Amino acid sequence: MRLLTDFDLVQNVTGATHTAGHTLDVLITCSGMPAQVTVEPTIISDHSVITVAIKLDDVASSVAPTTVRRSWRSFDIDAFKSDLSTVWYSLL
Repeated sequence: MRLLTDFDLVQNVTGATHTAGHTLDVLITCSGMPAQVTVEPTIISDHSVITVAIKLDDVASSVAPTTVRRSWRSFDIDAFKSDLSTVWYSLL
C-alpha cells in the first residue's frame, strides 16, 4: 500500500472479488481521478465481474494507451516497482 501512496495512486476495488473472500482484481488510478467501481456478484465463475466508470475529460489526448501484462508465475516485485516508477515519471 505504501508503494501506491508514494506515487499518489489509489486502489479502487475495495471489496472481495473472489468467492473465497479475497480481492484478486485491482484498479489502480491517480488519486485525483475518481473512479466508480462496481463489483458484481459471481454467477458462472468464482470471480466477480468488475465494472468501472472513469471520467477522462482531463486526460491529454496525445497520450497513447498502453497495456502491460505479467506472468504471475514468474512475478518479480523488484521489476514491477522499477516498471511502475518508469511509467509514473514518464507521465510527468
